[in-house]
Amino acid sequence: MAGILNQSSNNIRAVYLGQSGSGKTGSKAALICEGYKIRMMDTDKGARILYNLLTNPKFPYAALIKSRNIDLDTALDIIPIDLGMGVDLIRKEIRTDDGKRRFVTNPVIKPHDSSAWERAVKLLQEWKDSKVNYGSITTWGDDVILDIDAFTSLARAAYYWVQDINNHLGEYDGFSYMRDVGGAQDRLLTLLEMLYDSSIKCNIIVTTHVEWVDETKGFAQSPSAMQLAGKTPNPTGLPAAIGKALCDDIGRFFNDQIFAKIEGNRRRIYTVPTSAVSTKASNFLEPSYDISTGMAEIFAALKNQPPPMELIEAVKKHNQKGGTKEKGKDDTSPTDFLTFKP
Repeated sequence: MAGILNQSSNNIRAVYLGQSGSGKTGSKAALICEGYKIRMMDTDKGARILYNLLTNPKFPYAALIKSRNIDLDTALDIIPIDLGMGVDLIRKEIRTDDGKRRFVTNPVIKPHDSSAWERAVKLLQEWKDSKVNYGSITTWGDDVILDIDAFTSLARAAYYWVQDINNHLGEYDGFSYMRDVGGAQDRLLTLLEMLYDSSIKCNIIVTTHVEWVDETKGFAQSPSAMQLAGKTPNPTGLPAAIGKALCDDIGRFFNDQIFAKIEGNRRRIYTVPTSAVSTKASNFLEPSYDISTGMAEIFAALKNQPPPMELIEAVKKHNQKGGTKEKGKDDTSPTDFLTFKP
């Protein structure tokens, strides 16, 4: 057995939580500036903001990427995972008040098929798009980041896949729903076990939304259901998947858990528990970071590397040039990249 001082793995496995619009996807632009290659499994269709941040000269990242000769074609590879939703006409038999039978046709929104989950899993074995084949994630180094954005939507793909193998894709009745959710959770746990394996040397970010769960009874409960029952909930914000039971299990597969939060017209990344959202860190981190540089700062700290000062200074310079100073604020400090002005 290797001693603790002889551990050579330096890869990061992190869960990145945040509500919609909190800046999770866009904040990864800072990692591209620091030379990381991001391979994103895009289930939330949020890649447009990342592309614009990296290429539009109105933001500070584009100039830094150009000065460092970073090739965006290889630095960022985004593969969309579509759930394939559509409208089907479902013919259903009903009985009228007088006991007679008749048939009605109703439009129902449902997946055309369940192939999204299969495509996502196959990507881990062979990351291939129309231009390039990067092979299995087990062959990637620690300069590469596998980014699942977002795990919440991937969970829906797993759910539809289980529905399909149970021959009722897109149907929603109570008994089948609970069984299908359980089956989806089993598939997602298997996926997390794979990502947890020591054979994987690349960095991993599982981006997800926040699920509010009350566990005061020793098991996951819905806060809204508790309120309806006349009880006072005490919810904790956990990584969202499908169903409540899986939420608390996700974090145990990752050494780090961070939280993006909207504060007024700004956004920050928290590494300590805040607003009842759970977090954890495998190395010393500041309690929070500005979202425009925070991901690069966090990765550097977790890997015991110097902070990305050139990036931080580029953001400060952009703020001074763009006139983003607020009354009573220091305009030399980093600010939310979504509030940048040309």
